[in-house]
Formats: sequence, structure tokens, C-alpha cells
Amino acid sequence: MNIKLYFKQSWQLMQQNRFFSVIYIVGSGLAISMIMVLAVTYHIRTANIAPEVNRSRSAFLESVSYVYNERGTRNAMCGPRLATELAQNLKTPEVVAIYSSPYFNLANSDFYLRA
Repeated sequence: MNIKLYFKQSWQLMQQNRFFSVIYIVGSGLAISMIMVLAVTYHIRTANIAPEVNRSRSAFLESVSYVYNERGTRNAMCGPRLATELAQNLKTPEVVAIYSSPYFNLANSDFYLRA
């Protein structure tokens, strides 16, 4: 029956310090709601939710890293040529789509794949 005693003590403290009690309750509520917003946002961005129901079966290649002489690295975005050479050798994908950055000149490049 200690629970009743705890509730009575909590109620009395809340009656004595109303301003701080409101601040504590609102602060706790905001912290919990912010964590829930972050969790739901992460879930929506990563889960298989319509219209992207095959998100778990997708693979994305955004950049490449080259290590030379074990001293340095070079990082770069994937261009259309690299993407097509990598994608043409894949055996298992049903569909391949390539998106390239607008920084590359795509007008003269043939990077569309044919199944």
C-alpha cells in the first residue's frame, strides 16, 4: 500500500510548488514527444511503407572511395559511366535505375540500361 502514500506525497508536492510542477510535467511531455517524433520519422524513412513497398530490396550507391598508397583517400560521386559498368555486371536485380547528379553532363552519355 505504499503506492497510495507515494501518490499522496506527489499530490501534496504538486500543490505546494505549482509553477515548478507545471514546468516539470510540460518538459517531460516535450522530451517524450520529441523522441517519438524522431522514432516515427526514422521508421517512415526506412520501413516498407506504401508507395515504396520494396525499400528493403533496394540498394543505393552514392559515392566511391579510392585508397592509394595506404596514405590517402579520394572520395567522389558516382558518375553515369561507373554506374552503368557496375550495373551491367549484376545478375540478380529485376530492375536497375540510375540517377546521376546534375553536376555531370548527361546530354552526350548513353547510360540507360536495357534488360
